[in-house]
Amino acid sequence: DNFTQTFQDFCTENGLLCRYQAYGTPFLMGMMEGNMIPDIPESNNWIYSVDMETDEWIWNQDHGYMIWNLYAASGGHLTGRKIISCEAMTNTRGVFKASLEEIKRHDDMNFITGINHTILHGYNYSPVEAGFPGWIRFGAYFSEQNTWWPYFRKWTDYNARLSYIFQNSKPVKNIAIMGPTGDVWSEHGLIRVPFHKEPWYCYRLWEPISQSGNSCDYIDENIIVKSRKEKGLLKYGPMSYQSIFLCGVKSVEPETVLALREFVAQGGKIVVIDGFPERSLSFRDAERNDKIVKDIFSEISEKYSDRVMSVKSPSSPGELLLWTSELLKNINIKPDVVIKNPDKNVFQIRHVNEEKDIWFFVNSNCSETIKINAEFPTENKTPWIWNPEDGSRKIFPYEKNRNDLSIELQPLQSMLLVFDPGLKGDKPEPAGKPDEFVSLNIKGPWKAEFMHYNGQVFERTFERLKEFGTSDDPDLNSFAGTVNYTTTFISDGTGKRLELEKVNKGVIEVYLNGRQAGISWYGKPVFRIDSLVKNGDNRLEIKYVSVLSNYMRTLNDNTTAIRWTAGYEKMPAGIEGEMTIY
Repeated sequence: DNFTQTFQDFCTENGLLCRYQAYGTPFLMGMMEGNMIPDIPESNNWIYSVDMETDEWIWNQDHGYMIWNLYAASGGHLTGRKIISCEAMTNTRGVFKASLEEIKRHDDMNFITGINHTILHGYNYSPVEAGFPGWIRFGAYFSEQNTWWPYFRKWTDYNARLSYIFQNSKPVKNIAIMGPTGDVWSEHGLIRVPFHKEPWYCYRLWEPISQSGNSCDYIDENIIVKSRKEKGLLKYGPMSYQSIFLCGVKSVEPETVLALREFVAQGGKIVVIDGFPERSLSFRDAERNDKIVKDIFSEISEKYSDRVMSVKSPSSPGELLLWTSELLKNINIKPDVVIKNPDKNVFQIRHVNEEKDIWFFVNSNCSETIKINAEFPTENKTPWIWNPEDGSRKIFPYEKNRNDLSIELQPLQSMLLVFDPGLKGDKPEPAGKPDEFVSLNIKGPWKAEFMHYNGQVFERTFERLKEFGTSDDPDLNSFAGTVNYTTTFISDGTGKRLELEKVNKGVIEVYLNGRQAGISWYGKPVFRIDSLVKNGDNRLEIKYVSVLSNYMRTLNDNTTAIRWTAGYEKMPAGIEGEMTIY
């Protein structure tokens, strides 16, 4: 009321939309109410707040940014906001390290948590006289002076298409989670840190819930009290939830427990983790209100034992997925999608638009290909793959049933599936398993022309592809810019795809016999070459564009570079490993 609502009222009175990062008053408390006020609730995600080199996607719970996403999204969902925004890619430790691959990886997880509008932090506008690298502020180095800037649109087109889909469709969530906000307030006072850490599992549950084919919003007591309870659902605004999870909650208001009783009586389901609440939050009429809380929880746990479940929390993060999967089976709520073999690396969300059912899947692992089997509640609607990279569409290669799909996701691949009752098209042949026989291993030698960002040009010859960023050669370990790798090989003209083993933090373009096979800016670098490879001599060229990091750390006379590369060490760069034609 002292600021957020006043600011919103000011914007409304002046015909403006209010965009605001409503972290609560005091900070990080009352986040639910705060994010329900602005026209555009906004969060803030960070990169390089954790180790960015892990194969599995991880985030820093101590920092809390994914929880900010979830509360901003939940507030937007409950109030029917079209746009849920995020100050994205905030970054103080890896300004010149960030690659387009890393940006996509973390942006995909923003979408999974409910964000649908990315505000980059930020574009480094600098006057010409500021020189290189120009003005820098907290955030990734989004600048026309960045090496990968010519490829930047690859990601922005991808992001824009997904943002449009999610802004113009309705999210589906089947679980509402409530943490012990009141208890944290009473036990720790008005401080920041415990809110998104106590209990730890409360603010990690969104992960296994998504991985297991379900979805959730985070709510508070106010939502429970003011919601409608109808036919087993908790309804507030445009949202409906089948179940409420109470995570480590010791105290609730009497009005809340009365509302929970009504919800269960109407067929709703409650999961109580680590014991039933036994007291109220206020000292006023404490004895009477404590009794109300105890008595009603005792009543509903006995009367509705099939709808009220009390469980012990998981003991470690490693148990979360199995623990959650078993719990969801026991409470028997309708999932968004039945995933028969959930994987901790694969996340999903569901949206609807009129008769269209929409799922967005993400493989967050940067090295593993993962296959899941999923059964969708879509009856005979046709599954289409909508490609957000280029806007193309094709029917998913289903087998017998249109709603029972085997989905294979390459490292860092996402898939937008749209089940449409109206669109018609020819069913494609089942993808099957690609030919695994090796047609040719390309050995080299490789001629490499290095075109440094600073204008220097030099050459090296490599008998095999290896990374050069951590070498002892000062020309190589301080390099940033473009490397053109070339070699020749003899082929019998067979083979459908060319696969590279590893690309270190870069973008590559592949040319075979003078014709482009494709561009790879994330994930597994695989290229179709069946129309390009020929019988006899073949010339292969790979253009590799690095990040700036190794160069920036050597600019000892550049005060901006010195400030933002503190602690930088040599990083792997270039292409390495096997290169194979299948």
